[in-house]
Amino acid sequence: MSSMLVIGCSPSTNPVATSASTDTDADADADTEVTSIATACPQFETLYFSCETSSGGHVSICGRNKDSLLDLTYRHNEGGRITLEHHWNSAAGPDGRFTQNAYHRYRTEYNEIGFALLDKEYKIFSHYAAEDGPEMVSRGVRIQDVESGEEIRSLQCMDTQVDEIRKLIPILECDPDSALGCAD
Repeated sequence: MSSMLVIGCSPSTNPVATSASTDTDADADADTEVTSIATACPQFETLYFSCETSSGGHVSICGRNKDSLLDLTYRHNEGGRITLEHHWNSAAGPDGRFTQNAYHRYRTEYNEIGFALLDKEYKIFSHYAAEDGPEMVSRGVRIQDVESGEEIRSLQCMDTQVDEIRKLIPILECDPDSALGCAD
């Protein structure tokens, strides 16, 4: 049985870190069955983003929006196991929440979904630009130090299976500290 670090919020708690098993227990609810280790999304969740990274890993954002409650989970897999999972439910309040930033104009679209975790800020991005020439598409995850803003690591997507980040833009709150701004 392998372990992973699970960090998230429940409606009654602040962000916590706990150890959880990635193996399926015999008593596990069938609804939590994972569709594949690559996406690590339960079958009842919507897959908003999924890509293979330059480091050989996989990142995904899964979630569901039901009864005006948003439930999102970011997962990072390396070597066939989940190495980081960040979960947030809108009923939990602002601690650990996912935020969005977007900038759109003719033939240009920058969308980012982010969250802060301990001393790091994670930004899952999808950028498209073709205004001044050939199409430029860039997707991945940027990890920055919260205090200094210095980039710690950047994971570029090499193969993107799903990019539906734009669907989360009208649902999530804007991060007012981002220079990217917010979509109307």
